[in-house]
Amino acid sequence: MMLVLQIMHGISFVKEHIFRTETADGRTRPLNYAETMMQWIEEHYSEDIQLEDIANALHLSKFYVSRLFQDETGGTIKQYLTARRIKQACRLLQTTALPVEQIGAEVGIPNASYFIRLFKRVVGTTPLKYRRK
Repeated sequence: MMLVLQIMHGISFVKEHIFRTETADGRTRPLNYAETMMQWIEEHYSEDIQLEDIANALHLSKFYVSRLFQDETGGTIKQYLTARRIKQACRLLQTTALPVEQIGAEVGIPNASYFIRLFKRVVGTTPLKYRRK
């Protein structure tokens, strides 16, 4: 999971249009499905996301969306979504004094005990210990 967080750190999620992106030489190219899914997740990670939501946004079946994402990235949508949420939680823990429960809710994990367990599993420490470092 830490690898996914590191990969996400290097990815820029700012796209000019949902289905196209600019290349280094200034031209545009269509986004592949995984990039489109990542962008959709970037815009909705704080919500209660179901696989059907992503599939509906792309007008594809949920099974096909899941397989495409795994084929193109090597990881699952759930792993990516978790990494995105934890990345934002880390940012909020470092830059705000919000309570841990509120941070969990803001990143799309409203159950505080689950958020703390998930954070510890991914990062290796609890949110409070992470904040103190």
